Amino acid sequence: MVTDIGANRRSAPGHDIDIDIHAVLDELGITINNDRLEECPFCGNGSRACAVYDDDPEDVHIHCFSCNAHVTTDELVAEFDLDVSARSNRRPRPTKKKPPVSRERCLKEVERLWQDTRPVSADPATLEWLTVERKLDAELIEKLGLAKTLPGVMRLPWWAVDWRTRHRLILPTYDHHGQHVSYRARWVFPPPVPKGKKSLAPPFGEGSASGCVLANPEARKMLRGEITTAIELVVVEGEPDYLTWATLRRDLAVIGIWSGAWTQDIASRIPRDSTITIRTHHDEPGNKLAAAVMATLPGGA
Repeated sequence: MVTDIGANRRSAPGHDIDIDIHAVLDELGITINNDRLEECPFCGNGSRACAVYDDDPEDVHIHCFSCNAHVTTDELVAEFDLDVSARSNRRPRPTKKKPPVSRERCLKEVERLWQDTRPVSADPATLEWLTVERKLDAELIEKLGLAKTLPGVMRLPWWAVDWRTRHRLILPTYDHHGQHVSYRARWVFPPPVPKGKKSLAPPFGEGSASGCVLANPEARKMLRGEITTAIELVVVEGEPDYLTWATLRRDLAVIGIWSGAWTQDIASRIPRDSTITIRTHHDEPGNKLAAAVMATLPGGA
């Protein structure tokens, strides 16, 4: 049975009628029990890990604690191409789950998040961490587009819900084509550092955060294939060292990595006869990272 929750109705795009989120879930054939979905429409989790939130008329959505899907009524209608105006001729429930949004839409959300963030100098805590603790040039970081800061209050994409209260400094990461597809985060407040993912990206398909690196403007040119002659490349571990080296010299290509970031595809973008310096931490994880990079280079160990 569809529950009419009146004030919580949302207008579906492309339709002249109002429809509530319970009606959309009913259209998908998903049962709701005490605001818990018997199955997530995206990941298919049947352990009631997905819930519907309709208390706030301005923020009606479902959230899955298994796949982190955070999707509004309108997004559900658009993604599953529901004909909500023809309830008597209901479509069959989809037999295959598909990702909540396309790669193209993912990339638009990634870019929109970057546009909605603020310069690093706009947040006192971020600015203090950069200039006092790390002795970095905040103005140059802003000019090179290396990092920005999340405002205290902003509407995040559903796949970024984990960052709502944890991290403030964000750095764009790029795939081996030099396309901005995800983010990396850094905690800038005093200890203790909260638990949570540092990588931020739509967690599915080609838009995932794996195989993506931090890259300054010169390194991005290299990844895009705009540089074909030998260059000087520095590969470093972690966000602080990346920011330090990325602002050292304009002609220096700098890539920041962590476990799972470096790939053979990225190594293949390095022009022949380039000078490559690998600077990872002097510990076991750092040694493994350095070995992973070396193994992808011509004559690597």
